Amino acid sequence: MGVVAFDQDLFLRSLKISGELLDRADDPLKYFVRYLRLPRVVSALAVGGILAANGVILQNVLNNPLASSFTLGLSQGAAFGASFALISLTGGLAGVAISILLGAATMSLQYFATDTQAVATLF
Repeated sequence: MGVVAFDQDLFLRSLKISGELLDRADDPLKYFVRYLRLPRVVSALAVGGILAANGVILQNVLNNPLASSFTLGLSQGAAFGASFALISLTGGLAGVAISILLGAATMSLQYFATDTQAVATLF
């Protein structure tokens, strides 16, 4: 790993060439690229950036370079809330709101409880 040189002119020229190729393409190809593929690519990049920022925040707050969402029980709380919503709540938006509340309650229970209290509530 190290520093990688980024050629901005090459990047901009490649975007210009791909735009010219897309303008020459027929209408179905333009439709698929602009309305199906491009939004998915943009949303994947946005979600990836948000998850990366979340990881950096967790590592800085905990002062632990190996920290992840499993460290505070965020993943377990989210999994419990999602599975509970899928199994028992089918009330649309109200079910999602209740499942978010229950997931947050589970996460806070895991965070504030000692090890013996958490084991006692689960078993």
